[in-house]
Amino acid sequence: MKNRTLFELTEEALALDELIDEVDGDLTDPRVCAVVDEWVAEITAATSDKADAYAALISELLARAEWARVEARRQEARARAFEGRANGLKARLLQHLDATGQAKIVGQRFTVRAQNAGGKRALELRVPVEMLEPEFTRTIVEPDNDKIRAALDEGQDLPFAVYKPRARTLVIV
Repeated sequence: MKNRTLFELTEEALALDELIDEVDGDLTDPRVCAVVDEWVAEITAATSDKADAYAALISELLARAEWARVEARRQEARARAFEGRANGLKARLLQHLDATGQAKIVGQRFTVRAQNAGGKRALELRVPVEMLEPEFTRTIVEPDNDKIRAALDEGQDLPFAVYKPRARTLVIV
């Protein structure tokens, strides 16, 4: 028997369904029963083997994805450690420049200099946000999804929201 894809097996299963329709579901003829039984056994075994192989590949890919996530976290921790070291050294060098009153140091490969940061200046609020005048605040409007779900669950017809159909998923056990 040729190694068939899952899609070919699905087509064969659909062809079997059409054959059963052609005989109006009457499988009492011994010849038809034998052909159908053999076909069903062959397709079922091949489909089972193919689905098992798919599941094994999916499981392997999911394991690789988890390994990659763990490795990414490890590499991210290393990156943070390197950045921490670099920032510590920069702070020490800036401290030296400030302590000695130097604006810059010229080396063979690099020139380092102290300067004020650019961009918008940092703000320090001297009162709690609630005490700010309304003209100096921003209001953010967002949906209350829990209330919307509760209304839909109670049968209310909301013109602005409906439940989306649930997604179908494959479970491998």
